Amino acid sequence: MLSTITAAHTGLLVLTLNIGALTPGGTFFAPKTKKRVEAICRQLESGPYDVVLIQEAWVRSYRKALQKCGYQFVLEMEEYPGLFLKRRQGKIKTSKIKFISHMLDSLFRDSVGYDTGLMILSRHPISRGKLARYKVNGVESRTLKDGEFPVNKGILSAVINHPRFGEVFIANTHVVSFYDDRSYDNQRVEQLQYLRDYVEKEAMGKPTIVGGDFNISPSGVGGKPRDGGSDRQWSFIREGIFERYQQANLDYENLKTFPSYSKAEDFGVLDHLFSKNGFIPARGGLDFTAPALSDHFGLYTEFSFQSSFVHL
Repeated sequence: MLSTITAAHTGLLVLTLNIGALTPGGTFFAPKTKKRVEAICRQLESGPYDVVLIQEAWVRSYRKALQKCGYQFVLEMEEYPGLFLKRRQGKIKTSKIKFISHMLDSLFRDSVGYDTGLMILSRHPISRGKLARYKVNGVESRTLKDGEFPVNKGILSAVINHPRFGEVFIANTHVVSFYDDRSYDNQRVEQLQYLRDYVEKEAMGKPTIVGGDFNISPSGVGGKPRDGGSDRQWSFIREGIFERYQQANLDYENLKTFPSYSKAEDFGVLDHLFSKNGFIPARGGLDFTAPALSDHFGLYTEFSFQSSFVHL
């Protein structure tokens, strides 16, 4: 399967893709998920992207597959699933969740969800990789209900050493989701503020790209609310957190990246790519739009470099 995006580009072509690889067990328990990851890998291998930001690669076997998708440089910085790490850090307070964590650790250490689920794939050398976990993420009492607490959503960042553009700072993130009975709006605000401060500190003025699954969308056609209220905090991003960043000029009202499998639901464009410090979004759109590949569509942007930008 070939990518729908042409390989002819002169800028930096970046894709963000939530692959929805949640189910443990590989071939035995989740053969469909394994086949999906393999199909994604084939499309990535034949595709034109310089950098790919991956979210929800939460199982070791899937992460190993993604390391073989035709990208010479792969960044991942996780050792333990989030729930195991929280137990080791003493962050689990209830005996029930401690017991569940111990059981999963003993029986399925290599098969269950992995920490942030973030990876960066690059065709150019990677340096200065760093992983930061958000300080707030979910509620322990909802561990078996929404799955936010068992993972450690956060930020995976690196410097990409491009032959023409020099050092480019890249940050990949996955922000807390929303649910019918829990919005997590306050946590999302705190995470985004942390993301802003983290990027400003780590980028050190370098040309910067920030992308991932923000779980926030622009409104729909004519300002129509998106399902789940995913557009409630859009102005907070564009008029606050990322007001000095740019993103591709797309018809967001008529686009959605989630869910890929339902025409009845429209949570909007949850996946975004922003740029700053010399990179200008030249064009963008959706890719990986076959619903069978993931519950998200991929979003891409080609960034051109502003020659007048001076890095001090």
